[in-house]
Amino acid sequence: QQEGNFPKNNDNDKAKLITASTILKNSTPATFFGCRLEKVILPKHAYLAYHSPTLPSGHDLLLPSSSINDSKEGSAISLFEEFLNACTGTTAEFASLCNRWQMQ
Repeated sequence: QQEGNFPKNNDNDKAKLITASTILKNSTPATFFGCRLEKVILPKHAYLAYHSPTLPSGHDLLLPSSSINDSKEGSAISLFEEFLNACTGTTAEFASLCNRWQMQ
């Protein structure tokens, strides 16, 4: 049943939430705990969304990057992890990441 204007939850929504929550929990750097995300991540993600045809944003950030591999064979760093690491660094590091993503 629906109450008010709220849609019913279905199993697909729950599966997506669990997947996203697992990705976020495993890849969020410790430096983000206790910081104001609206000042750290939001402006840089807005830049990615503005240039969305050439730069990944939103769901595309959760996909694994095939071009960057860890020292272990077969394990790849996700675009989201690269984005979070660039957000903790300087603006020049973020610009470098954007340039690298545009070249790929």
